[in-house]
Amino acid sequence: MKKPTLNELKTQSDEIFEIYRARFAGQPRATRDLNEIRNLIRRLSDLVDEAKVLMNGGRNPAVVSLVETAQENLARYREEEAAIAQAQSNPYSVEGARLASAANRVFDCYTRHFAGKDRATRDPRLLQELIEELERLKKTMQVIADKGIEATQKDLDTVNAQLNMYKQEVALIERAQQEGDDQERASRLAQLANAQFALYNSHFAGKRRATRRPELVQRMIGNLEAILGDMENLDKGGFQSDANKNNMKIVRDNLDMYRTELTEIRTAREGASLEDLAGMLGGAANDTMQQYRENFAGKDRRTRDLSLLNTLCDELRYIGMQMDAIARTIDVEFNEKNLDIVNEARAMYEAEFREIVTAQKGLISLDLVACRCI
Repeated sequence: MKKPTLNELKTQSDEIFEIYRARFAGQPRATRDLNEIRNLIRRLSDLVDEAKVLMNGGRNPAVVSLVETAQENLARYREEEAAIAQAQSNPYSVEGARLASAANRVFDCYTRHFAGKDRATRDPRLLQELIEELERLKKTMQVIADKGIEATQKDLDTVNAQLNMYKQEVALIERAQQEGDDQERASRLAQLANAQFALYNSHFAGKRRATRRPELVQRMIGNLEAILGDMENLDKGGFQSDANKNNMKIVRDNLDMYRTELTEIRTAREGASLEDLAGMLGGAANDTMQQYRENFAGKDRRTRDLSLLNTLCDELRYIGMQMDAIARTIDVEFNEKNLDIVNEARAMYEAEFREIVTAQKGLISLDLVACRCI
């Protein structure tokens, strides 16, 4: 059998390291796959043996450096294997870690959509959705914390702190959106409406209706109804603006379209079994992951499109929420496996989002990393 070259060994080593970085570094140990870390250990151990054969008693500096680095990583991976096994020895710790990961994804969504942003342009209904998600996680976390799991109690404290902040933020956003003179408010309302139109284009246009989340359309309809009401109040209050009148028509037209779309989505979903729907959601997740591979994997972070990655993170969030709802209703083995894959991808994409922010700005806001569950 042909011996691998130095470049081939370097490529293998880099691949093993990237898998470890994406799947284990900084992740809750109680949720990690022991078989996967053991497979990485086996692959890296084989690589070290092959590299030593390549040295053939010599001291090629490049090969020596590769072996030393691989051995250091091998020791780290073995320590990680033991730590994962220890963390998974208590089933409550495993569930607590899963809940912590879910809470971190909520924090990530908040960071992308709210941290450091102009409150007057933000979506309070999205924030209310995040609050409801954290409230559900909080209830289950409390059960685990009551079993004496100290890490979950600390995570619960973090969740409570975030919940208090988010609830205050809703009121601050709503207040900010009422500030300014009539012209400023009309311009802001147009901007808020455009944000809803962009959301439709990103998550619905050209997508299979059965895989779309009805609650998202409902949120968009609620937002546009509120925006239209404020536009009409400006008009009735004496604000003379052809642009505002034209914007009201545009909003009404889109509202009619979104209401029809909601009906079509519900009809499409009613015509599919939950198992069929799970399969379609798996396909939608694959499409999203393919977009990530094409646009982000291995690419220069300084040149990446953060708005696109923001959309991909949200897309996987909505797909995952639907998969989770199915998992809580019926037992579909492939759906649960797909949900695990989606959750892992979400964690990786959110981490990549922070890396790109760092690469493009040269620094990262403390808001991006300060509030995390253990």
